[in-house]
Amino acid sequence: MDLAGEILKKRREDLGRDIQEIADLLKIRADYLRAIEEDAFSKLPAPVYTNGYIRCYARYLDIDADSIVEHYTKNLSQPQTSTIFPVASFRKKSHGIVYAVLLLAGATAIFLYFRHAQESPLDRAAVTTAKPETYGAAPPMPSVDTKGGRKPVTEKHSLGVSAAETTWMYLKFGEGRTEQVLLRPGEARDWSFSDKVYLKVGNAGGIRINLDGSDLGVPGGHGQVVTLTLPPQ
Repeated sequence: MDLAGEILKKRREDLGRDIQEIADLLKIRADYLRAIEEDAFSKLPAPVYTNGYIRCYARYLDIDADSIVEHYTKNLSQPQTSTIFPVASFRKKSHGIVYAVLLLAGATAIFLYFRHAQESPLDRAAVTTAKPETYGAAPPMPSVDTKGGRKPVTEKHSLGVSAAETTWMYLKFGEGRTEQVLLRPGEARDWSFSDKVYLKVGNAGGIRINLDGSDLGVPGGHGQVVTLTLPPQ
């Protein structure tokens, strides 16, 4: 029976995809993807990161992510000799120090995880941006005279994306919320937002964008990574 890593590798090779190409698209280090395919658990980062990488990789290859993650979780949960604290050999008065070290390490891992999850891929990667002339000028934002204590009116926008090919997307809305999605052929998603949305697309030729009822078309070429700000400046 093939190991999970062999299944992932065989699927990637059947699709004819280069591991560096996938790493650039998913924003996961290529050496991590190689370690996943080789079941080289010692070369992978903390399980809290690794499980997310494996799930994203399996979904990209259109493989059941739960069964793959379960395989890795069983292996990653096995303690490695180098990380086992010899608690039994400590004197009783040293137990408190060991527990404090373990607690600090756990808190640090949780902090790094949430910091990593919230960091915008737009800030971590240099990408090709779509040409401004692809889209028309943004409609003017309505405003209200603020004299007398009245607040400005914020325009509401609607964004629709339909996929013709498998495409990864990252969205960061002006009000602060973020979202990552993986659209497969035939799938579509809709969002409502005020102000603006910053959009990063891993396969610009694989989607079609609709903003406020207007068809903006395909934002780029096949396999091209682009970033957009909608509505455009």
